[in-house]
Amino acid sequence: MRTAYASIIIVALGLLATSGQQACTSHGTTGGEKVCQPGRTISCACPGGSNSGVQSCASNGKSWGPCGQCPSSTSGGGGAGTTGSGAGGAGGSSTSTSSTSSNGAGGQGGTSSSGATGGTGGNGSGATGGNGNGGTGGATGGNGNGAGGTGGAGTAGAGGMGGAGMGGMGGSGISACANAAPNPATGQRCPLYTPCQQGSECGVSQGCQTWYCSLAKTCQLLAKSGCWQKAGGNCSADVVFTHYYAPPVDKDFLAPDGISLRELASVVLEIKNNTSTKLYLDELPLGIDLGGNGSKYDVDAVKVFQDFGGSEHDKPGDSYVCLQGDPFSFPANGILSGCSASSFAGVPANGTRRFLLNLAFVKSKSYIAGRSYRLRIPSLNGVKLVEKFNGPAFGGTMCGISPQGYTGAWIHAK
Repeated sequence: MRTAYASIIIVALGLLATSGQQACTSHGTTGGEKVCQPGRTISCACPGGSNSGVQSCASNGKSWGPCGQCPSSTSGGGGAGTTGSGAGGAGGSSTSTSSTSSNGAGGQGGTSSSGATGGTGGNGSGATGGNGNGGTGGATGGNGNGAGGTGGAGTAGAGGMGGAGMGGMGGSGISACANAAPNPATGQRCPLYTPCQQGSECGVSQGCQTWYCSLAKTCQLLAKSGCWQKAGGNCSADVVFTHYYAPPVDKDFLAPDGISLRELASVVLEIKNNTSTKLYLDELPLGIDLGGNGSKYDVDAVKVFQDFGGSEHDKPGDSYVCLQGDPFSFPANGILSGCSASSFAGVPANGTRRFLLNLAFVKSKSYIAGRSYRLRIPSLNGVKLVEKFNGPAFGGTMCGISPQGYTGAWIHAK
């Protein structure tokens, strides 16, 4: 995608992240105005400055609840593993007796190329044990799989999840997933954004999917141009919609790491304009499917691009069209709007354009690991085309989206 548009996107998402942090102070309203969507949960700042807390909107929508689930103590890290094939040291145990304990990180793996596993995560002693963090892999190799911490001592104690250790940054180590069998459907071996050293670690290229290790040394995916499959569009109208799929493919990705945002393709559609007037895509109705206790409020933005190559961000690059922040919260409520302000939203007279829809998660959403998301365009009801920015609205016939709608690719946070 082009550098100028990328800068706009990053600034927009930075604003989204900032607004999320400001919301973490509990406050109310006067009168009948609502300040938030009832039941919505967001991250918030805990004492000490970390954004690891969570707060929810009250049932009446008039105030945010207090920032909770904050750790009340800091745990010791695990000891480092020895060289050779020694395992990493165990994580330090929390001494907190609050409702949520904070766990020690796993120890470092051995530094040998026969690289040992990461250390065990610390054990929470509170009423609910937090997750133990797996140790990192050896500096020059090693699988680096850290074991999760056990649950807290209270009756509500929950077992911690195993953290996946990464290869040491200073050596030629590879990530824990590098030797995993590739996904038989997509060829993916490691989640997108996993640190890597060579392309084969990321996956086996097959079908339309090309997996590679980027110049930034993270696993990435391109789709071969002209390789997609299509559905719908077999109808006659002034404007005809067609669903492009496989690619985009279902895919795994690493949850945001506190530094980098995450942005992944889910839906691609083509618009064919059979009229003698240039039209602009302005609004689309959106739905979302969720898995792994995911929430529609997890999504920070849906971003639209005009697709110039393979339908999953292929060369020579895609052009940014528009962004809908908090797309499934009030006031958007699943309507992506305002796209016609961009020249790249235009569909020429007697021409076609293909549009790609991404889900975006800002860097504070590290807690979405284990959750899954999939976009849908449920029907033509709510689709809006205009003849230019701010209208007039197109009043001709449209077809191509079945009653079942268009269902996008799953994206799974790891």
